[in-house]
Amino acid sequence: MPIPSLRRHILRVLPYADIPNIRVNYLMTAAESAVFIGGNWIFFWQLFMTFGQLGLTDALGFAFGLFMEVPTGALADIIGKRWTLRAAMLINGLGYLVMGSATSASGLIAGFLMFQVGIALYSGAAEAMTYDTLKEYKLEYDYDRVAAADSSVSLVTIMLCILIGAWMYQVDVRMPHLIRGVVYLLGFVAALRLTEPKVGEPARFMLRGYFAQLATGARELIKPHLRMFVPLMFGLTGVFFIYSWGIVQPAVAISFGFGPDAQAIIASSAYVVIAVIIRFLPALRRRLGDITGLTLVNFGMFAALLLMTAPLGAWGVLPLLLMHMAGSTSRTWLSIVINQRTPSAIRATTLSTVALLTKIPYVLVAVVAGVMIEGGQLSVFLIGMAVSSLALLGLSHVIRLRTAPITPEPAPVIEPAG
Repeated sequence: MPIPSLRRHILRVLPYADIPNIRVNYLMTAAESAVFIGGNWIFFWQLFMTFGQLGLTDALGFAFGLFMEVPTGALADIIGKRWTLRAAMLINGLGYLVMGSATSASGLIAGFLMFQVGIALYSGAAEAMTYDTLKEYKLEYDYDRVAAADSSVSLVTIMLCILIGAWMYQVDVRMPHLIRGVVYLLGFVAALRLTEPKVGEPARFMLRGYFAQLATGARELIKPHLRMFVPLMFGLTGVFFIYSWGIVQPAVAISFGFGPDAQAIIASSAYVVIAVIIRFLPALRRRLGDITGLTLVNFGMFAALLLMTAPLGAWGVLPLLLMHMAGSTSRTWLSIVINQRTPSAIRATTLSTVALLTKIPYVLVAVVAGVMIEGGQLSVFLIGMAVSSLALLGLSHVIRLRTAPITPEPAPVIEPAG
């Protein structure tokens, strides 16, 4: 294939990859998504902990990490997103190397806490860096295309790395964690090429301004143009985080009789389908609108959670796939909504605030999940998640009706270039 044709093909698949920051963003997304531990981490951690102890560790770890979400987002807005992202890649890499080398529960916890710091640094800053870079080139109107491509990169990487991780686990139970750490360090090397977008006036660090940034970012979520989406952030992103991040997802898979290899195959299959759906997300948004589209996704998540309580055996693969599709689609969809409706100066802060808020439920229920799973009440826990998701969907529609008259959904608010 001639070089110009190859370049055109790459740019169709990865929009604006010829812009250095966007290209690095795709590389960092791949590093962030190299989840070799998917499908096997629970079995490695169970060498040192019970389900109840895992739930407690998750709760403590996220109680430490989530309260850093907004401060790190504000720092990204004030001292620069490139330094924030470099630190995130480095700390995550070191954290996974510590976890992979652990010989006791304390070693796992130490590495996990480092990882929480890295997550907090990365959250919000990566998306804001991408949007601001596009804005610098007066291309912010195409953010949804880049976000969709970014999600596809993530999903394809996850799919491949989960399968590779299953093989790694058979070779050495530590290898998936160790190699994930190495890939994060490669992401750090890529992040060294980032440059700060020239968008607006650069902010100077002042403690008073720092706390003002936090308050401004938090207030942005209750403004009319975002208020109706807040319950959906909890009902979709929050519920999916509870399901996918900790012990609930592997516990559900184990309840259907799926071991580490089967879980890897199921997750990889889900991400193949998700990658296709995400590629068509811009078209879905134009056809359905944000509220209608997210409502349909919410119904899909509700159905998946209820089906997980049934004794489906091998057919349990269906609700597992449906849950992955609903959760991943909603996460990307809501990210686009927030980016397009938030001013550049507080975008990273707002995104980090969302990340903080949607993780609070996980911290509150992680211990409960561990205790209920050990007590054989996984189905009761899943029903509670399903009912909560549906109730939050209803609240979103109530807020929408009270915020504005019943009219066709307006187009997203996009900032003027420059």
